[in-house]
Amino acid sequence: MSSIKLTCRGLSVIFTQGITQFLARVDKMSKTSGPQTHQGVPYATLPHLVNAHGQYLFRKDWEPNLKPGQGPRALVFLSHGYKQNCLQYDEFAKQMTSYGLKVFAHDHVGHGQSQGYCADVTSFDVFVEDVIQHVCQVRQQHPGIPVFAVAHSMGALITILAALKRPGLFAGVVCTGAALRINGIPTGWKLLCLKVLAYFFPLGIVPGTGEAGGTPTTRYTEEMDPDLKDPLNHHHPGWRYRITAEGCGAIERVWAGAASFTSPVLLLHGGDDPLAPPAASTEFYQNIGSEDKQIKVYPGLYHEIIFELPEDAAVVRKDIIDWIVHRLPSL
Repeated sequence: MSSIKLTCRGLSVIFTQGITQFLARVDKMSKTSGPQTHQGVPYATLPHLVNAHGQYLFRKDWEPNLKPGQGPRALVFLSHGYKQNCLQYDEFAKQMTSYGLKVFAHDHVGHGQSQGYCADVTSFDVFVEDVIQHVCQVRQQHPGIPVFAVAHSMGALITILAALKRPGLFAGVVCTGAALRINGIPTGWKLLCLKVLAYFFPLGIVPGTGEAGGTPTTRYTEEMDPDLKDPLNHHHPGWRYRITAEGCGAIERVWAGAASFTSPVLLLHGGDDPLAPPAASTEFYQNIGSEDKQIKVYPGLYHEIIFELPEDAAVVRKDIIDWIVHRLPSL
């Protein structure tokens, strides 16, 4: 009789182990068979959000070190530029958290670890809608906490359009190297041709932008350039027809709405930016409706001022943090 009990107990153990292994295998399959990043990583294993078009976007949150029951002083949304990814800003984001700021970001569609064809988007409005969706989600989790944005280049265009579409979305916007105009982009009848080509050949490369795509964005040597070293950035030369046409349309909309832009804003630009002329930031500053507005041009700096040579990048980063903290209640 005891041997029968032992056998039953043994079978029970074997059965339990089998079920456990089966469930573990099912869990592993569910994590590897769903949507994946361009790098082959399942979104089930990554922090992400799903946009209104069903696309999976990689997201990242940087939390400040707070005391129990204490909330962040402010929320800061990071909006990266063309061919970049949000993890590129990891060091700067961590620096901001030391001031009690919660920082959050996502890779725009077609960038980094988000879905979408590499360095492309079907409509610029997708970028804008995703920012509004993400910001609203985080605001709901932290009611009453002001939201700021730090946005670079194309990301600045996206953020400005989001602020125009949703006045009051941001307590303040910081733009670095805003792509308010782009050197080498067609105008006039050439722009019309570009839009036609974008319709028929959306993923084609705009002639002449291959060289622009290789333009240095910092004063680092090519071997040290952080943009070129980041494996999550897109390194193919040139700009695709469709996203270029969409970007041109976005630039037109930003200028058309300049007088209606009333968010507090800090415009920062490299004086020797070879991609986005600093004069455009100056003109935008003069035309916007914001009462709280500042502009600073850094002589000799290129496009990626946050990632410039260490001594210069430190100044830019401090200027950004000081501007945000100055608009918060004292501790």
